[in-house]
Amino acid sequence: MTEITFDRLIEPIGRERFFEEYYGKTWLHIKGAREISDQVMTWAELGRLMSMRAIWSPSTFRVMLDRKALKTEEYCSPLLATGGNAQMRPDPKKLEPLIRRGVSVVLNDVSTHTQGAAAVADALQDATGGSAQSNLYFSMRQRQAFGPHNDAHDVFALHCCGEKVWHIYETKEDAPIAHPRFQRSFEESANMAGPKVADIKMEPGDLLYIPRGQFHDALASQNGAVHIAFGVTMPKMIDFLTPLWEASVSSSKMRADLPVKPDPETLSKVLAEMGDELKRISQSPQMHRMCEELLAGFGYENDYLKLEGLLEEEPSYKVNSDIRFTKVQGKPVLAHGKEGVEVPGGMVEQVAWVMGREQMRDSDLAHAFPAMAEAERQEFIGSLLRMNVLR
Repeated sequence: MTEITFDRLIEPIGRERFFEEYYGKTWLHIKGAREISDQVMTWAELGRLMSMRAIWSPSTFRVMLDRKALKTEEYCSPLLATGGNAQMRPDPKKLEPLIRRGVSVVLNDVSTHTQGAAAVADALQDATGGSAQSNLYFSMRQRQAFGPHNDAHDVFALHCCGEKVWHIYETKEDAPIAHPRFQRSFEESANMAGPKVADIKMEPGDLLYIPRGQFHDALASQNGAVHIAFGVTMPKMIDFLTPLWEASVSSSKMRADLPVKPDPETLSKVLAEMGDELKRISQSPQMHRMCEELLAGFGYENDYLKLEGLLEEEPSYKVNSDIRFTKVQGKPVLAHGKEGVEVPGGMVEQVAWVMGREQMRDSDLAHAFPAMAEAERQEFIGSLLRMNVLR
């Protein structure tokens, strides 16, 4: 099995060349290896995924026919959920005749349901520092779900099954974002796209990069074309406005009332003072720290449980650094804030040993205190877990 990495996805284009010549600038078609796309999505996997009715809803499982969305009742039926409530879910019996008619199916956030797509999303996030969201598109021959349009994020389209021809248009809008100002009808987008500048035939394993704002569309050239579009949204200066607002709350100048009914001259002075104060706040350690935290948590989490490892490996416990081992009136105490619990006399040495570490395992405790029986150690560890001393 091939490890899915960013460098593997863009072979033979190197990472340095990609970011210097293409990223954010122009489209790029890479003839890829089918072994990558087969790890991400196959016909069998797609059939299994589309049949899992309970995980989909009309907002995450969309059906389109010739650029128009079908009504929920046309492809969904009630399904009993936990608690006995019936909810509308995609119905395979309704989908089969619709697919024969030529509908397109869009599955949102497939990286939350398949490990292969999650691996691609993680690789893109690691390489760019952005957040990667993934939608799967299933299309029939010569039937189109969406006309010419652009996206408010960079697109990495991995082709998995069949063939599809992508069209790149001349217009590239300047830095669109997900905001009503940049939302347009199909007709408006088609008028803005300009003349077509490239036709790109995509086959299994191919990767197509399209920068944010570049107008494009796609059309399947045979039945059953499948690709996953990974949309990478990068952090922007406008995202720092939220921490700037939070940091501004600490400023008495920003919290002060405006002058009563300010005239234009007074208002100009107020805005100038506001600009100066915002500049000071933006350069403060608090603002710097909040922005660092925003960037560190910008990507989506695509973690999958590795049960085999959990079964084979000895568990390791992290010691809660918010809890202190101290003495109160000469008695050993585990303290958290103003609260404390006295440590039993027979466990003082063991507790002191635990609190002097960042993490521990049962075998570490057994080695440090060989006289403790296994049942005694397990009871001791269980007590510390219940007290939140260990995590």
